[in-house]
Amino acid sequence: MREAPGFSLILITFACSLVIRGIAMIFWGSEPRSLPYFFRSTPIGIAEAILNPQSVWVIVSTGLMATGLFFFFRHTITGKAFEACCVSTFLASLMGIKTGRMGFLAFALATSLTALAGAVMSPLTFPHVGIGIHFSVKGFTAALIGGIDRIEGVIVGGLALGILEALAVGFISSGYKDIIALVVLIALLTIRHQGLLGGAEAGQV
Repeated sequence: MREAPGFSLILITFACSLVIRGIAMIFWGSEPRSLPYFFRSTPIGIAEAILNPQSVWVIVSTGLMATGLFFFFRHTITGKAFEACCVSTFLASLMGIKTGRMGFLAFALATSLTALAGAVMSPLTFPHVGIGIHFSVKGFTAALIGGIDRIEGVIVGGLALGILEALAVGFISSGYKDIIALVVLIALLTIRHQGLLGGAEAGQV
C-alpha cells in the first residue's frame, strides 16, 4: 500500500480506522468512560479563572513535547532526514536516506506522542470509541492556523482555537463550541491553506 496514490491512502487509512473503532467497540463498548485525575488536589485559582489540576499536566506535557520536537528536528540528523523526506522522498533517497525507515519512524513517533497526549487528556474528557475524529479535526485545524510546517505555529494555532472556542461559549452558547473548529477549517482551506503563519511552501509539502 505504500506505493498507492495519495487519495487511495486516505481511503485505506479511513477504512482501517473504522475497523479499529469496531474492534474497540466490541471490547470496551460505545459508552463514554470517566477516568480519574493523575493526582487529586484542589482547583488552582488564577485571577478570576479556575484551573483544573489535570490541566497543569496538559500544559507541562505540551511544553515538553514541543521542546523535544523542536530540538529533534533542528539539531539531530534523523530530524533533518525527516524534513528532507517531507520535501521530496525521491531526492532524499538520492542523498542516501532510507525513506522507508524514516516513514516507519515517523509513524512510531506520531503514535507515541498521540498516546501521551491521550493519556493526559483523558481525565478531562469522557473518552469513547469515536472521540478520535473529534480531536483530529481540532488538531488539523490548529495545525492549519499556525502553519502545518512549523512546530511553534501549531502551538499558537492550538491556543488561538482554544480562545475562539472559549469566546464562543462565553458570548454565544456552549452548543456552538465544536462548530468553531469546522468553520475555521473551512475558511482556511478556502482562503489560505498554508496557514496564517506558514510559508508559501507549507501547503505544497
